Amino acid sequence: LMEQGDPRGPLAAIKGDDKKTQTKATAMVWKNRPFFFGPLAIYTVEKPDRHAAVAAEWKQGWMSTLRLSAVSSWREGQLPVSDCSELVRLLPKVTSARLVRELVIGCPRVEDEFYFGGTITELVKAMPSLPNLRRLVLGDFTSEDSELSWSHLGSLQDLWKHAGKLEYLKIHAGNLALGKINAPELRELWIESGGFDNANLDELMKGNLPKLETLDLWMGQDNYGCDIRPKNLAKFIDGLAKKFPKLKHLGLANSQWGNELAPLLVKSKILG
Repeated sequence: LMEQGDPRGPLAAIKGDDKKTQTKATAMVWKNRPFFFGPLAIYTVEKPDRHAAVAAEWKQGWMSTLRLSAVSSWREGQLPVSDCSELVRLLPKVTSARLVRELVIGCPRVEDEFYFGGTITELVKAMPSLPNLRRLVLGDFTSEDSELSWSHLGSLQDLWKHAGKLEYLKIHAGNLALGKINAPELRELWIESGGFDNANLDELMKGNLPKLETLDLWMGQDNYGCDIRPKNLAKFIDGLAKKFPKLKHLGLANSQWGNELAPLLVKSKILG
């Protein structure tokens, strides 16, 4: 590739995953951004961070991690993106993203109220063109961007059709609908919610997750949609050992009833 003057050759020759190496790779990519980012190039900035619309980490000349986010126009040199779906829609046309292993969705929209619907729809369409995708993060934002309770993931029902190779999934959203889960290779599931409900708890227990090792749930409060009570969790916890035989880490967080939860865990079958 280098002999032929292909920009991917020198980038592939850069070895290592440390910060210094990534900084060098990012600088090289910036000089040839139309080649490396394709239609996403117009949304890139020279020194991307979590406030950028497009940010990538590189390995052997290809994107290994790609973060996409809606952004306002306050940043100098940054083209505004009102909806992250605009970026996700372009993914199948980005050659460098063909081998991406991790995709992170930051802010789905620039308004205070975050709706993921359009982004999820475009992601479902794009996933067949991302055969190496193993890690997916839906919602990577802080309270500076929007409150957790102001974010709405919507339904993930269609996503599971293309999630057969996912090994890691993290969801950060105020409310969501898991749907019929089918993720046979998933090892880690992190759900950070302010309104996790019984319907989602039931879908977890019905889901196809035979290799799950880490399950971490934020449940939230009833005024944000959490209708789960300690008696519901007692049944859930009792069934975990049989449902997820490879489970090593269980996190039950952001709940209203820590005192009631403690004795349930002490007596549970999963504790062993």
